[in-house]
Amino acid sequence: LVRFGDLQMDDTDFTAGIVSGTYSLKGKPGDVIFYSNGSVSGLEGYESYDVVLDYVVDEVGADEIMLIKPGDERDFYAFVIKGNQLLLSMVDELKDKDGNTTGYKAGKVKYELTKK
Repeated sequence: LVRFGDLQMDDTDFTAGIVSGTYSLKGKPGDVIFYSNGSVSGLEGYESYDVVLDYVVDEVGADEIMLIKPGDERDFYAFVIKGNQLLLSMVDELKDKDGNTTGYKAGKVKYELTKK
C-alpha cells in the first residue's frame, strides 16, 4: 500500500502509473504498450512487468523494472525517464577478482522508448 497524505493506493496502481502508456521503440516498427494492469506487448516476448520499489537501498544507481516472459523468466532493467523517453538498461553484475558478485550497476541502454 502506498500513501500520499490522505490518498492511498495499491502498489500495482502506483507503479503502473510510472511507465504505463504507448511507446515507439527506436529502430523497431510497431508500438510497445505498458498496460496499467502490469502486462506489456510489443517488447521481445515479454508479457508483463513490475516496477521494483525499494525505498531504502539503491544498489544499481537507478530505478528498476522487472520484465517477465512466459514461464516466469524474469529480466531486470534499470530505467530512467527523461521527458517523454523511457530508457531501459540491462543491470550488470560487478565482480571482484575471485568472480564473486560485489554489486550491480546500470549498463548500456538496450531499449530507447518514446511515449506517444
